Amino acid sequence: MKTNTRTAPDLLSVPDGISTLEEACREIAPGGRIRLHSGVYRIPKTIVLRKGIEICGEEAHPENVVLEGGTSSLFRLEKGKSRLVGLTLRNRGNKKGDGAENAVLQIISRRAEVCFCVLESRFGGGLSITGPNSRPEIVSCMVQNCGTFGFRIENGARPRIFDSCASSCFGDGLEVLGAGTAPVVMRCRLEMSVHSGGIYVHDGAGGTFSDCFVSGNALVGLEIRGPESSPVFQRCRFSASAEDPDENEILVCRGASGTFIDCEAHCFEARGKGTAPRVRNCRFFGGKEGGIFVHRGACGIFHDCTVSDSFCSAMEISGRGSSPTVQNCRFLNSREGAGIFLLNGAGGTFLQCEALGNAAGSVRFEGPRISAHFRNCCFEDAFASGEADR
Repeated sequence: MKTNTRTAPDLLSVPDGISTLEEACREIAPGGRIRLHSGVYRIPKTIVLRKGIEICGEEAHPENVVLEGGTSSLFRLEKGKSRLVGLTLRNRGNKKGDGAENAVLQIISRRAEVCFCVLESRFGGGLSITGPNSRPEIVSCMVQNCGTFGFRIENGARPRIFDSCASSCFGDGLEVLGAGTAPVVMRCRLEMSVHSGGIYVHDGAGGTFSDCFVSGNALVGLEIRGPESSPVFQRCRFSASAEDPDENEILVCRGASGTFIDCEAHCFEARGKGTAPRVRNCRFFGGKEGGIFVHRGACGIFHDCTVSDSFCSAMEISGRGSSPTVQNCRFLNSREGAGIFLLNGAGGTFLQCEALGNAAGSVRFEGPRISAHFRNCCFEDAFASGEADR
């Protein structure tokens, strides 16, 4: 007796070879490739990919191949090495939710790839990457005009995101949350958040961010919040808030840490007991209020940094328990403030530092119970070493 077996195809073309993308995803063999021709494709419900296939539009012109959905995600990549290339993914999203299910694209799969794609959502988020085994690679993608977040990475995910951008989203451009969550982010832009910030790292998350540019966001450019939150930033640049140029571009608070190497910004704030960033060879210049702020019991280590041309004091340390270690740093040309301003019970250790050309003097003290230690410093109008107790 003969049996009629049919081999699943390795290559399908939509709409020429098969009428709908949903049907093509069902028919294609694992590891196969679906080619979408130019046009607009309606996706009525979430397509779940579990067998590792490639869906390809136009790499150079993703705007020519548009997939449109409703309130739910267009794709959920669960298993296998699924690959999306050269597509515009767009949904309406849901006004009442801002979770993963409301994102244009959800990724749980360990080995997925998304390249040269554009993601948009009127009310929802852009790209959600979640789960401890989720390690996709995102390359040259644009997430824009989303109703909530741009990128959200959580629950231990460790994606690699290269040469991508989040722009003009209502929420944070990139949110990283949860213990064990540690993306690698390189050469990305997080800009023009309508109602929030550029990057938000919290609840014990980490990650490595290199050569990124954060600019023009409504609130703080970067916020790191909570104990165990400890990302690393290398050669990143932060530019002023679009709505409030006095808003801190970098805020580390509520017991967080974080490492900053060779970064540039106008201003930096460490706030709260247990907060202890490590900042090396960074430059802070032209701050509307000041350069570096250490407040409310924060500490931290600042090494080989330069603060220059701020409007108020270059470095302000305020509040009982605030006591950073500052070594080989330069505080220059504050227009109306001091080089170093200690007040309200603050302290600190200053080693081999320099303060020159500041309008209100090299070092200024205000209030009682100030205890600071200075060693081998160069101050044009104050002591070069010793202790200051008030």
